[in-house]
Amino acid sequence: MRSWGLLKIVIVGLVWTGTTVVLPVVDTGLPWHIDLFFFGLQRFVLVLILMIPFEIRDRKADSRELYTLPQRYGVRPTQWIGYLLILFLFVLTFMRSRFSEGEVLVRLGLSLFLFVLIYFSRNQSGRYYAGLLVEAVPIFYCAALWWVLYGLN
Repeated sequence: MRSWGLLKIVIVGLVWTGTTVVLPVVDTGLPWHIDLFFFGLQRFVLVLILMIPFEIRDRKADSRELYTLPQRYGVRPTQWIGYLLILFLFVLTFMRSRFSEGEVLVRLGLSLFLFVLIYFSRNQSGRYYAGLLVEAVPIFYCAALWWVLYGLN
């Protein structure tokens, strides 16, 4: 799949969204509504954002024919694409019919952290930067949301 270039990050985003949003909704029999659409779109955009540090890190190792974002546009423009996606991710919070103040604060914190991760992404990022720090984002994000939504009551 590494040879699919830009299509790769879209497929990874769709698989994550399908596995973590669509399948649980289908399994539980929840009715589909607009909030689930925005929740799924948030998940898809988050995965795209999380792929950017990996794309930047692997830019030199990837074949020139792949046309990944950093190969096609360069590192700096790819980072700007990431910043725009982060802004879109945060704005999607307000598109849902219900959201809490705590949820907004967690998503703001997530957005700021993602901004820093993308800002410091370089061709020569250490292997632990993308491999550990970026990979840990969904875990900390889930824990923070759970704590705000359920742990404060």
